[in-house]
Amino acid sequence: MSTSFERGVSKEWVDFHQMAPSIYKEDGPLSETVKNLKSKAVQEAVEAHNWNSVKEYCRTSDGLVSNGLRKKVWPALLGASDVSSHLQTLDHLNTNDLQEHKDEDQVLLDVKRSFTVTCMAPQGTEDLEELRRRLFGLVVRVLRKYPSLNYYQGFHDIASVVLLVCYENGRFDETTATAILERLTVLHLRDFMLPNIDLTVNHLKVVAALLEETDPVLFQIASVSSQSFQITNGSYYDYKFIEPLSSILTIFSHDITDAALLLPVWDFVLSYNSVAASLYIYAAALIQFKKDIMTKLDLDDDTNAMYLIDPAQAHAALSASNLFTDISAEDLSRILGRARKLIEKHPMSAFANKEKTIDSWFARFNKDSVLVTSSSLEKQQNMEHLFDADELAKILQLQHEQQQAESKHASDILADEIEQSALTDSIASTDDDINSTRMNSLSSSLSSFSAASNSLNNTLVNKSSMLFKKMFSHSSDSINDESSVAKRSKKRALRSNIYKVSVSVGFVGFLIHCLLRHSEITLRNYPLGPFGSFNSISASVESFLPDTIATVRHGFREVAGGITSKFGEALNAGIDVTHIGIGTLRDSIYIVRR
Repeated sequence: MSTSFERGVSKEWVDFHQMAPSIYKEDGPLSETVKNLKSKAVQEAVEAHNWNSVKEYCRTSDGLVSNGLRKKVWPALLGASDVSSHLQTLDHLNTNDLQEHKDEDQVLLDVKRSFTVTCMAPQGTEDLEELRRRLFGLVVRVLRKYPSLNYYQGFHDIASVVLLVCYENGRFDETTATAILERLTVLHLRDFMLPNIDLTVNHLKVVAALLEETDPVLFQIASVSSQSFQITNGSYYDYKFIEPLSSILTIFSHDITDAALLLPVWDFVLSYNSVAASLYIYAAALIQFKKDIMTKLDLDDDTNAMYLIDPAQAHAALSASNLFTDISAEDLSRILGRARKLIEKHPMSAFANKEKTIDSWFARFNKDSVLVTSSSLEKQQNMEHLFDADELAKILQLQHEQQQAESKHASDILADEIEQSALTDSIASTDDDINSTRMNSLSSSLSSFSAASNSLNNTLVNKSSMLFKKMFSHSSDSINDESSVAKRSKKRALRSNIYKVSVSVGFVGFLIHCLLRHSEITLRNYPLGPFGSFNSISASVESFLPDTIATVRHGFREVAGGITSKFGEALNAGIDVTHIGIGTLRDSIYIVRR
């Protein structure tokens, strides 16, 4: 049945220049009639170089509609309208003449797993091996021109989408594909291609900060799923929000496997010429499915109940697999509409808490991040000089140094928070015990000393157990469904529990060793006769505690530093966006590939 709109504008003589893009803002996919009309409207806007209208069409239902239009529009949106001149030396230099990139072996492994989902393969092709060869060549061509880039697993998913758009009727437009991928890489994805993943994590923090700005309940749920919140017993949250990782690294191409749904998302993101749009899309998806998330976690609006959520369940509920698996076209259309409103109403520069968040992450540190330079949603900088390989290498090194400085700063903050959380209660209880020893006999003093030691030890045991429980507990997989996670968890339960107990006991033993070593108090130093040295015991208790606390304090600072450093190392060591969990001190990371 045709809509009133279709009946009113189905004439060939319609002036498409006068058609407002808003008429295509329908929930869900457009009918074939409206698609044809929209295609003509987009084509008219492209020929007239009316790029504002083209961008509006990108942000409405079904985006640019066809790959033929995308192949024309995407390079222009990315600033490469003259594709042949943009490629410069790559047009005249065979890829084989360039030095092999250090990550090509990993590229080959990832490419072999590409196009396993048939709906992501270009139409009209049956030779998947030929597609994979094309894909490998496309990725390698960019990496060899810019050897300072560090390939990440998921970059091949980006290249797969570019290949999909530029492959038509059995012919691959390699020149256009390379231009698109090159500009995406240098201007928008370079933060993800540093030696470690720390700056990528900063991108993800923006999602949490946006939730804090727009939906406090979802923000609380996000905080519960974080490590910093757990190891400080809820007193501190560093905004690390890992659940969107696969979606942000791949512009959703890892999590939305239906090209008919994925390509309009890319149209939307590229219309802003900013990967920051992806962050807003993820936040919009969380808000869109808030009721489902709350139901999954068995929550209502009681904010106190938020802190009783199991972190693994929170991680699963907020994960990309939960949000985008089997997503409908109608829901996706609503999400993109909501994301657009968020971008307009909540720019990052206007966040209420921006001094603590955005300004710290991208002004005090990481001033050269794409989010505030070439891929900013608000004020983009001209970074064309980065298409010189030497210039790109310089800024990548500078960005790496900036991120290292921020990582140290974050480590110090986390150490202070762990120290405060772990020692405040024990210090208070120890002071009370010391005061009581001065009023009792020798036996009371010995008991008080034991109580003080046990109080401190018990607190440390509880805190360290919590610490290791959170660091070594496996989050539910963001790629697989809950039933498969449950089965896998049962198989590993015994080994996992033994591992957790042994490490926790070892750490607690180390802390107790520090207590005994620095106290330098042994029973043989104190005669047990009726005239035992009561005052010496009290004095010794008072004197050893500051040294012991200082020792433990130093230990917590080292642990905090290890958390931030090992966090990045675990992800950088052959990172796959399908990793189950991101534990900071685990040497083995379980991988499930699609």
